[in-house]
Order: sequence, then C-alpha cells, then structure tokens
Amino acid sequence: MEAGVKIDFRTMDVLSFQSSPNSFDLVHDRGFLHTLDPSEWSRWTALVATALKPTGIVIAKEFTYNPKRHFGPRGFTKIELQNLLDDRFKIDSLEQSTFRGPRFEVAAFLLVARRESSKSV
Repeated sequence: MEAGVKIDFRTMDVLSFQSSPNSFDLVHDRGFLHTLDPSEWSRWTALVATALKPTGIVIAKEFTYNPKRHFGPRGFTKIELQNLLDDRFKIDSLEQSTFRGPRFEVAAFLLVARRESSKSV
C-alpha cells in the first residue's frame, strides 16, 4: 500500500468467476487463455470486458501457434488474438515474446489492450 495501490490476487476457476461490472483497472493473464479450447475464447473475452473498468487494461502473454510443437497448449496466431478482442477493446500492442523456462523457451505473444470507455459490456 506504500504506492497507494490495492492489489487483489485471486486463485479460481476463471471462467466461473462472476465479476461485478467495471471492477478492475487491470486484468493480467499469463498463460491461461492459451490453455482454453477455442470454443471458450469468447467467454474469456466477455469476462474480461465485464471485469475491466472503462479504459482498464488487459495484459495477456500467450503461446504462439506452432503446429510442429508437440507439447503444451495449442497457442494463438496473431490474427486469432487480434480477432479475439471485439469492439469493446482497443489493442495498444501485440508483440512477439517468449516464455522462458529452465529447460525450454517457447514463442509467445504479449498483448496489451484497453477497454474502450464508450462501449458497454
């Protein structure tokens, strides 16, 4: 609280989370979205749009799609990540990144987007 910032860390089944609308300034997803089945991507988008305050930020770091990778989640193409966020969001940046582990390095995307203040959830 030294910086005057309140952080609310939660561990839960994200897709069953019932957020009050406009509750969070920031949603940070480090490798969750890429574990979902594509049929659940829109649920993630709706949850984030509801949870974020207008102009709130979502940061997501997700595996890139690589049909030759034989481990881990499927990942995303750049177009899939761009299309995942609807008109309630404005993408600030979508850049190449990596997940680094002790025995591997996997290509990833780092997505930073802002919820549009003029769009309702």
